[in-house]
Amino acid sequence: MHRKSLVFAATILFSMAFLVPQANAGRAAAKSAYKRAVKLANNSDIEGAVKSFAEAVREDKKYGQAWRDLGMALRMKGRQVEALAAYQKATNLSKKSHTAFLGLGRCYLALRLPTLAVSALEKAEKKAKRKPKQLTAIKKYLAKASSESGDNERAVKILKGLHK
Repeated sequence: MHRKSLVFAATILFSMAFLVPQANAGRAAAKSAYKRAVKLANNSDIEGAVKSFAEAVREDKKYGQAWRDLGMALRMKGRQVEALAAYQKATNLSKKSHTAFLGLGRCYLALRLPTLAVSALEKAEKKAKRKPKQLTAIKKYLAKASSESGDNERAVKILKGLHK
């Protein structure tokens, strides 16, 4: 029995030796695709950026920043439902990212789902507490979502708070 355990352990270790380099190669390929996507986006090639961000998340499914930026690029192309899915993945992977929640809220607004937008934007607001510029943008979208969901009092209160 002891001998079988040793053979089993050796088989596992041998298999893992091949998995680690593959994981590192996937991560490196994802980062390379991500950098290419950023350059394409900066050069206004949004469709090219979408393809490269998609390649990055195919290579590394846990690359939260790439999921967030894929959502942004898809949203810019008007592909709201796909963007929504990418932003949802980003928020699950990057719990601290206010920008992923902001993007999620903006998608919900574009899809005429203001109550869901309010929820996402409230999370973005909470995560961006110490970032005044981002907080201003988030609050503007939160006011819009509040108004569209029928809470005009809250929308006015948010907007008044911005103009103090």
